[in-house]
Amino acid sequence: MSSTEYTFSTDTGGVGHTLLDSFAQPKSSLLARRDEDILSRTVQDCGLHAYGAIFVELWVLSSDGTLLRRPPGGSWMDPQFIYTISPPSLAEQANEQAQPCAPGVSLAGSMYLETSQWGNWGINRKVYWRQIKSMMDDPFLQDDGRLKSLYEDLGIGIVATVPFSFHGRSGIVMFMSRSTCNIDRLRSTANENFLIAAADLCGASFTIRIPRKKVANIRKDMMRSAVRKLMKQIKSNKGRNHESIVANMKNEGMLPTKSFANAIFNKCSDVTDGAGTPEIEDSHGSMTGRARCRNGWPIMSNIAQRVSRRIVNSIRKWEGARLKGPARMKASECVTIFLTSTVAMLAILRMNDAIENAQASPDNIFKWDINGAWYASTLCIVFALSSAPVGQPRQIIGAHLINAFVGLAFQQIPTTFGMYNFEDFASIETGERKGMPLFWRVSLAVGVGISAQAWLGVMHPPATGLAFSFAYSNRYEASNVAVVLLADLIIIALATGLLNLQKNKQYPLFWLGLSWKYPSGKKPAFMEKNKRRQPQDHKSFSATADSTCVENV
Repeated sequence: MSSTEYTFSTDTGGVGHTLLDSFAQPKSSLLARRDEDILSRTVQDCGLHAYGAIFVELWVLSSDGTLLRRPPGGSWMDPQFIYTISPPSLAEQANEQAQPCAPGVSLAGSMYLETSQWGNWGINRKVYWRQIKSMMDDPFLQDDGRLKSLYEDLGIGIVATVPFSFHGRSGIVMFMSRSTCNIDRLRSTANENFLIAAADLCGASFTIRIPRKKVANIRKDMMRSAVRKLMKQIKSNKGRNHESIVANMKNEGMLPTKSFANAIFNKCSDVTDGAGTPEIEDSHGSMTGRARCRNGWPIMSNIAQRVSRRIVNSIRKWEGARLKGPARMKASECVTIFLTSTVAMLAILRMNDAIENAQASPDNIFKWDINGAWYASTLCIVFALSSAPVGQPRQIIGAHLINAFVGLAFQQIPTTFGMYNFEDFASIETGERKGMPLFWRVSLAVGVGISAQAWLGVMHPPATGLAFSFAYSNRYEASNVAVVLLADLIIIALATGLLNLQKNKQYPLFWLGLSWKYPSGKKPAFMEKNKRRQPQDHKSFSATADSTCVENV
C-alpha cells in the first residue's frame, strides 16, 4: 500500500478512534486525478489510432439509469483539427455543451438508446454508424443544440458508436469524423474491429474503479485488523520497541515506514492499558462468517437487491427528464399542411371509390378495396413531419408490406365463431372452444408486426393497423396488398411533388437509405464557410485530421 495514496494521522487524542479511523484514509482528490489521467490517456490513445476520428467521447449511464454523463477525462479532440476551426473557441464551446442527458435525448442519449439494447448483453456487438445531418432532420429526436453545433461549427458529420458494459455499469464510446472522411475506410473491417476493442478498453478504464475500490476496502479492513492486533501486543508490554513493532507489522503482512512505527509506539506508550482500547474483532470468526455467506444465501440476497434497485430506479424515472416540449409550428406551415394532407386524403378516397365500383362487376373475383383510415396517421407524418425517418418511402412501403403479410399469416389460424372478446370467450363452454380466440390472434399479430418492423429497421407506426385489420377479418386477402401499395405510391408521389415546392422542405430524404452520400451531392455549406474563414497561418492543417488518421492506420 503506497504512502502516496494514503495518509496517516498522528493526532495524540485517543488511540482507538483516531488511529484506526484515520489509518489508510484514501486521498480522494489524488485518486480522482489519477483516474482522470488514466481515462484521458486511454481515450486519447484510442482516438489517435482510429481512422478518421477527430473527436472521441465516453458516456456512462448513472447507477439509477436516469442520466448519461461524460466523466472527467472521457473526451479527446485532435489538436491539429482544432487549428482548422475558425475561431478555435468553437471547438471549446462544442466540448462544453456535453451536459448530462437522459437516454433518448441529444446525441449521446439517442445513440445510447439505439446501440445499447443488445450491445450491453454482448448480442449483436458491432459499430453503429449515424449521420449527424439525418439526426438533425429527425423531428422525433430531442436535441439541446449540440447536433447543430457539431455539424455547422465543427464540420462533424459522421459518428460511430460502440456500447460497453462491465461490472454493472454500461455506456457508449462515440468516435466522430468529418463529413468528407472516406466512408469505405471508416467502415472497413479493420477499423471497426479496432473501434470495438477501443470501446472495451475505454469502458474498462472507467469501470475498473468500482471493483478496485472494493478491493481497496478489503485491504484497508485487513490492515485495520492488523493494527488492532499490534496495538494489543504493545499495550500488554510484549514489544515496546521500534524493532519489535516493525517485526510484528511485517508478520501481519504490512510494510511499515519508520514514521508509522514511531507513531504507533508513541500512541500506545502514552495510553494506559484500559483507556481508549478499541474492541478487538476476531478476524478468523469474521472470515468464517463470510465463508458461510458464500454458500447460497448471498445469491438470493443479491438477486433481491438487484430487483429492488431496478424497481426504485424505475420509480425515479417516472419524473421524466424534465425537458421542454416541442415548439408549435408557424401558421403558414399549418395552412400548407392542411391543404396538402386534405388533397392526399381526397386522392386516396377517390381511388378507393373507383376500385369499389370496379369490384362490383360480377366477373371480379378479387377484393381490392382498402380502409382509408389506415392512411390518416401516415399523412400526418409525411406532411407535418416531413423529415422524420419513419415517413420516408422505404419505411412506408416496407412497413405496410410487413404488417399486411403478418396479418394474413395470423388470419390462417382457426378460431371459434363467437370468440371475439373476453366476455364471449368466457361464455362458451370449455369443450366447445376450438382454435385460438380472436383477441389473442389479433394481439399476437400486432406484437409480431411491431417487432418485425423494429428488427428490419423499417419502422412506420401507422402501418401496424394493417396487421390488426388483416388478422381480425377474413374479408382482406392477398389482393388487397396491391391496393395498399398503390395508395403508398400515390402518397409518395403527392408528397414529392407538393412538399418540394416549399422553400424550406425536401422530400424524401432517402429512398432506399443505402447510400452515405448527401442528397444534394455537394459538400455542406459550412465547409465552404470554414474554408473562407480559415487563417493563412493554418492552411497547412486543412487536411491534417484525415491525413493523420491514414498514417495511423
